[in-house]
Amino acid sequence: MAKKESKEVMHPKVMRPAPTWQDCYYRRLEGATILLFYRGSANNDEGSFPKFAVKLRDGEMLDIEISADEEGNHGGFIFGLPYDQTD
Repeated sequence: MAKKESKEVMHPKVMRPAPTWQDCYYRRLEGATILLFYRGSANNDEGSFPKFAVKLRDGEMLDIEISADEEGNHGGFIFGLPYDQTD
């Protein structure tokens, strides 16, 4: 029986191994457009989940929110975004 080899996808900054369920889940955001950022609660408290209205590349509109884990225990944080206090 032949050994099944892992496929890798090359990117200028990332080499991807064979996809996991998380890879498949989050890759739906590739090519998406963020239309709006908003808080999860009416009073914009610090504990609310960050939410985004997005348009996927296939045209589907979604509201997504960032959590620390897939159980939704508390709001999360996205690293790597530039920060400008003038916004």
